[in-house]
Amino acid sequence: MLDEAGWALEKRCPKCSHTGRFLPSPSRIARVNYYRCIECGHVWSHDKGDPAAPTGDITLTEKNHP
Repeated sequence: MLDEAGWALEKRCPKCSHTGRFLPSPSRIARVNYYRCIECGHVWSHDKGDPAAPTGDITLTEKNHP
């Protein structure tokens, strides 16, 4: 699915369940595809080689980043 700007969208944010936007620049050279939620800003990844793999949380929070 694409948004009005032509960006690929991921189905659901693992934090808030809103739609996420594919991040092409960091995904290009990585083993994973990166996404950012258009509602809450959470960033996560999906393994390119294993679509069944769990998502990886990327967004820093106060808990893990003082």
